[in-house]
Amino acid sequence: MTVSWRELPHPASWRDLPEPARGIAGAVHEAVKAAMARDHEAYGEAVARLAAADPAQSGLVMGAMVRMLLENLHHGGIASDDVRAVLDRVAGQTARWLPAETLRVDVTALVLMLSGALGVHPGAEEAPPLSPRDTAAYGPLLVADLLAVTSYPLDLCLSAAMGEIATVQTADIP
Repeated sequence: MTVSWRELPHPASWRDLPEPARGIAGAVHEAVKAAMARDHEAYGEAVARLAAADPAQSGLVMGAMVRMLLENLHHGGIASDDVRAVLDRVAGQTARWLPAETLRVDVTALVLMLSGALGVHPGAEEAPPLSPRDTAAYGPLLVADLLAVTSYPLDLCLSAAMGEIATVQTADIP
């Protein structure tokens, strides 16, 4: 089911959202929390739940979170070295705690998730679109890394992202 973000109130917490938005936010929360805890069993289960959700909606939420965290971390703008540092951290740390049978780190998927969060979308001839499983697997890893670096609380970041999405989509109404 597709979320009608335009009709959402601007919640103080993502937990105050109506369904199905709260369900998507809950799935994102669960996956990011498992990634932060480096719990590969919980992460695998959370990724499966997130992959079953609407990938466009969950990708939008995680993209908003990544963008907000990067902007918070790099007030003067994001340079290519900043992007490389995120990719190196996520790929390196993930390979240490997540068994390859759960997820083999695909740097191309990380790059696509990160660039998509920044509004850069390659053409079909440059890179294939991410599968729902890739979106569900790599988005939480990026968010978890950036939350650790910024010390921003997960609940606050998720609530802010949901509020931003609602604001943007409400402003798009003619």
